[in-house]
Amino acid sequence: MNYRIEVSFKERVNDSAGQALEKRIAEDLGVQAGKVKTSDVYTIEGDLQNEQVSLLAGSLFIDPIIQEAAIGRPFHTGADWVVEVGFKPGVTDNVGKTARAAIEDVLGEKIDGLAVYTSKKYFIWGKGLSRAGLENVTRNFLANEQIQRWLISDILASDQNLPMPKVSIPRAPAVGEIDLKVSDEELQKISKTRKLALNLGEMRMIRDYFSDPKVVEERQKQGLGAKPTDAELEVLAQTWSEHCKHKIFNAKISYNDGRSEKTVESLFSTFIKSSTEKLKQESDWVVSTLWDNSGVMKFNDGWLFCFKGETHNSPSNEEPYGGAVTGIVGVYRDPMGTGRGAKIIYATYGFCTGNPFYNGDLKPKIHPKRLLEGVRQGVQDGGNKHGVPTVYGFTFFDDGFMGKPAIYVLAAGIIPAKVNGQLGHLKVTNPGDLIVMAGGRVGIDG
Repeated sequence: MNYRIEVSFKERVNDSAGQALEKRIAEDLGVQAGKVKTSDVYTIEGDLQNEQVSLLAGSLFIDPIIQEAAIGRPFHTGADWVVEVGFKPGVTDNVGKTARAAIEDVLGEKIDGLAVYTSKKYFIWGKGLSRAGLENVTRNFLANEQIQRWLISDILASDQNLPMPKVSIPRAPAVGEIDLKVSDEELQKISKTRKLALNLGEMRMIRDYFSDPKVVEERQKQGLGAKPTDAELEVLAQTWSEHCKHKIFNAKISYNDGRSEKTVESLFSTFIKSSTEKLKQESDWVVSTLWDNSGVMKFNDGWLFCFKGETHNSPSNEEPYGGAVTGIVGVYRDPMGTGRGAKIIYATYGFCTGNPFYNGDLKPKIHPKRLLEGVRQGVQDGGNKHGVPTVYGFTFFDDGFMGKPAIYVLAAGIIPAKVNGQLGHLKVTNPGDLIVMAGGRVGIDG
């Protein structure tokens, strides 16, 4: 059975999301919308009784002081236009996942096949609005085409709904062997079609490794075939990726500025690592750098301070909210994994984007105004709402960031100088030690 619960604000309660869209329509379309109302939609799939759904609608999904719920029917049926935005199939729906767990908690039982899909509806009054204009607003400000889809309905079709974004995988996952004893052209084709992003030299190196008689013999002892599996190639591609290995930072670079020429053996070693090591030699407050998950400094005699920063430029340029939230949550992991474990005490950020008021001919992938709001919301949700305060940050606007922003996310933690009589910033791992992995389940996409 499928059930659809819509949650909306009561009359005379401020609908800030609706008011923001009213302003957006006026600014970007030059049309004054009569009003805009919103509702949150929970589509539930599972074997539930009608009374159970009523209980959930009235207690779990609403704040009864300011909200009301409707089951199987839409709110605001007098609107001229209705826009519903939801996730595409396969995209993680965190609110839906949380709602699913909450339903079982409230009902006190496990529900077979239970799934929850969330979406958001915008009810718009304004006969001067066109479908093309609403399509423009939705595409540029309400939804992200990478991860979301939408449905625009006029008053005659206002009861239409987005279909559930169910994923159907017609075959069971399987591990296959890949023959690398092929031509250079075929090696490049394997890298391209399997999205390995490995160049010809790297593909040759992998081929030669798996062709080594000693490697073949050892693989046979372990019950493995002579050919690498697709899983093994994926591991190598991930490990050797620019994201993980920083091949450009570590490459040999010939630099010519028109006046002089020089060779740099690794930008990382020459300019980043060397300056950090020099700082450590000159400053007794620098305790540990460049080997653990974050840098460690002396705070006082009893405590150490550790700090980690990352950039999430490319993912934020594709999906600002998701790029920033995974960045800020990701840097919590690093102080936590430093030494014998730090307690996260705060987060911070830096957003470098194009001018948010830009209105030129160049059409960036995502307008700076929307990008900025997305990354801000991502850091807010991953930070303050997560229980870690975001204590400061900075924004910087320049049209040089129009093509791609620079999105910095950073976190700090504290470690006791000594833990059970041992130095807090050091840790040793040995064969036989237990590994504890914390976090959400990983999907079939890896």
